[in-house]
Amino acid sequence: MSVSAITANSNPPIYQHSMRQDMQGVQRALNSGDIEGAQQEFVAFKDDFHATHQGRALFQTHVPVQIQQDLRGLQSALQAGDLAGAQQAFATFHQDMMHLGQTEPPSVEPPQSTDVAAGPGVNVIV
Repeated sequence: MSVSAITANSNPPIYQHSMRQDMQGVQRALNSGDIEGAQQEFVAFKDDFHATHQGRALFQTHVPVQIQQDLRGLQSALQAGDLAGAQQAFATFHQDMMHLGQTEPPSVEPPQSTDVAAGPGVNVIV
């Protein structure tokens, strides 16, 4: 199982590649039963997501709602230390990403609003 690109081609390629690598790291860690490793990789994903979207939270982007829900579920399971739940959440995320890959790629340009608080303490998912 491989992870498709998280964002459309409108974002800087270095971040797209980083986010993809982060999610592949989550996948590898979950496949090997390493919940702590998956948690660390997910934090890296969130950091790269912030960099790509100028500090905006996931709900403030045009990421499809289903993917937002998948990532929230994955984050919740990882935060709870629930390996089986995280594995299932990742599988759902992956399936939905594959489905999106078969359709028109979604636009994930961030909203033009400038009143969004940005910074390393902002939670990407919630």
